[in-house]
Amino acid sequence: MREHWHQTLNEYLETRQSLVGLCLIMDIRHPLKEQDWQMLNWAQHRNLAIHCLLTKADKLSRGAAQRAVMEVRGALTREGINASVQAFSATARIGVDEARALFGQWLTKSDKSKPT
Repeated sequence: MREHWHQTLNEYLETRQSLVGLCLIMDIRHPLKEQDWQMLNWAQHRNLAIHCLLTKADKLSRGAAQRAVMEVRGALTREGINASVQAFSATARIGVDEARALFGQWLTKSDKSKPT
């Protein structure tokens, strides 16, 4: 089953012409697993915009969530991956407006690059 999904996802990501960015969703308490690094490296190779949403930020104190964001940013920087990172919680509405604004920018840029 894993191999099937790997092939399906790979095909979709490689052939999708309108793909402008990757939003990688990770649990703030357990970020940057092996599959996350694979997706990050793939997106970097394709020159896609990358945004990491560290979910369940409401499960940590504000300070711990900020530290987690900084640790992920540092790890990405050390690996040469250009990505934005933010704490996020849908239930507590942490980062919802910021994420919406960023994805709106991606879509606006995408629309401007299409021929009319």
